Amino acid sequence: MQPPHFPVRLSDMRSHLAFHEVEAGDVVTIGGATVRVARLHHPGGVTGYRIESGGRAIVYATDTEQRAGGVDPTLVALARDADVLIYDAMYTDDEYAGRSGAPKIGWGHSTWEAGCAVADAAGVDRLVLFHHDPARSDAQVEAIERLAAARRPGTVAAREGLEVSLGRPALPRAA
Repeated sequence: MQPPHFPVRLSDMRSHLAFHEVEAGDVVTIGGATVRVARLHHPGGVTGYRIESGGRAIVYATDTEQRAGGVDPTLVALARDADVLIYDAMYTDDEYAGRSGAPKIGWGHSTWEAGCAVADAAGVDRLVLFHHDPARSDAQVEAIERLAAARRPGTVAAREGLEVSLGRPALPRAA
């Protein structure tokens, strides 16, 4: 948060800021919420977070890549029985593998198909696809959203203004 990457310096903020580093395995309490931290897969490192409060859980897993041969067991454990999984869906399986353009393996991002697999393995109620390829049009993101919702009912693509309510009955899932 400093120029040239961000126009507002931290010293310009009109509040008291405190920073605490977290590492994989840490559990932090903030107010009535518990935050669990896990190391995921991305060049240079990345962490995923599980935020729990009032018997509900949201998992935030952006900038993560599944390894060949299946879903990341660390992420599955972090997301186990969560109400919502917000997941990196930068590519399609064809784009990731190089069947459509140059392969993206090792770039640190995932696919909507892998997001569905993680959500299924973890027993997640609702999958929210996030971190869309910036070259995609809204219509292309909507097409991916339709494919993902057909594969896993209730899946949505994150977009500006999206609100996800917790505590609603879980939507039925495809077998």
